[in-house]
Amino acid sequence: HANLAYSTWARQNYYPRQPGVFLLLSAYFFDSSVAGIFWSLASGGTLVLAENRLEQDMQRLATAIENEAVTHMLCLPRLYQAILEFAPVARLHSLDTVILAGEVLPPEAVRQHRATLPHVRLYNEYGPTEGTVWCTVLDTADWGGSGAVSIGRPIPGARVYIMDADLRLAPVGVMGELCIGGPGVAAGYIGLPEATAERFLSDPFYAGGQRIYRSGDAARYLPDGSVEFIGRQDEQVKIRGYRIELAEVEAALLEHPAVDEAAAMAVHAGRDNRQGQQLFVFILTGDDPPPAAHFKTFLRERLPEHMIPQRIAPLAEFPRLPNGKVDRDALRNMPAQGDAPDPAPGQPGDQEMLRALQEIWAAVLHIDSVQPTDNFFELGGDSLLSINVMSRARQQGIELKPSHLFDFPTPAELCTHLVEEDKFQSLAQDSIGGLRSRNVEGSRTPFFMVHGGRRILSELRHVLGDEQPLHVQPAHWDSGDIESDVTLEQMAEEAIS
Repeated sequence: HANLAYSTWARQNYYPRQPGVFLLLSAYFFDSSVAGIFWSLASGGTLVLAENRLEQDMQRLATAIENEAVTHMLCLPRLYQAILEFAPVARLHSLDTVILAGEVLPPEAVRQHRATLPHVRLYNEYGPTEGTVWCTVLDTADWGGSGAVSIGRPIPGARVYIMDADLRLAPVGVMGELCIGGPGVAAGYIGLPEATAERFLSDPFYAGGQRIYRSGDAARYLPDGSVEFIGRQDEQVKIRGYRIELAEVEAALLEHPAVDEAAAMAVHAGRDNRQGQQLFVFILTGDDPPPAAHFKTFLRERLPEHMIPQRIAPLAEFPRLPNGKVDRDALRNMPAQGDAPDPAPGQPGDQEMLRALQEIWAAVLHIDSVQPTDNFFELGGDSLLSINVMSRARQQGIELKPSHLFDFPTPAELCTHLVEEDKFQSLAQDSIGGLRSRNVEGSRTPFFMVHGGRRILSELRHVLGDEQPLHVQPAHWDSGDIESDVTLEQMAEEAIS
């Protein structure tokens, strides 16, 4: 409680404008959510909870910002770049303050911001969970426009040290470990005394029994007093804002009887390293290993979703260094291997859509080509990059939902689904009084349904098969999945009328 009270007090004292309306894009249980929740409510502002996967649809996100008159928001730099590129700028006029955190802020993102939303204040925050999510901040208006974007200076009340291996202060310009002191530092890890003793130390420069937290991040002080973040010092990596212990992922895979050895690493997927880091794992297996999807299912029973690798690549042998250790640099440079392509959908228009989806994925993932059976996430895609796919598809007249890439992760699957969904929606020409029918000559007992969910209808056809006569009475709300507060009685009354 004291940590949260301090962290909120520091925001109220640092930021020139308090939240009028804060849009909470992260899940409430994610550490960065404490910024929006406590800062907004303790300042008398309004807290807006985002709809599920709102951040994956730039049109809906921009509409929400406009309708709710959002003034403040916090998100990953990559998400903000997608907003700047794909969201209608006219709907963002209410924004006053945008905070970026969770990963390195690229200079191009700041330049994009200045060109697109120059009236909006943009800040770059840094801070681990153990420091109550922020300990330094940069007003990007102070960035000169060249070189790396720093993480700024310590927030009110915080102490930030750059220390060498012997816990001595490193000179200005010299890299060391970033250590944090002040009221935001936690007491330690619950039930983990050894980890607490390793990371939480007595502050050697401050009397009164204060603690410092060793972040494990490499950084250096710049001559102007700001801090430049350099990267991780250990095997812990940060991907999409989550910190991941690579050894933990490897250990989970080694529980599988088919895995003899595992090597996890964070890599920049895609051509020219333009994507954010992705989690790749190479595994040493015997002959005829199970597919990658099998190993991902195995991992999901043991690890949270953010620790599931984007790609799992089985190998017959690992490249080795002369000392016998795995040559991780050689693994990191191994090219991705795609599956053999499936036949394209039969109609010329369908093939055109398939080619368009393949080209969109290749452009978003910054790779030369994509096969129909290539899995978007195994190629290095993630939920943030899916935003770009949706926006580019919309520009070509292909409407996608946020869930589409998760439900149909290959171009062939997605194209087939879209084609069949479109055919199902065009059944009104075979209807009487609006009743949509399919497989009317089928041998099974006819199935009648009143519903407005298009995706549900399309999936239901797959389940029932071609011998199942299906009759659907559409409701006036058939523009999307049915609202949870619509009762069965209301649906029946709508159908009868």
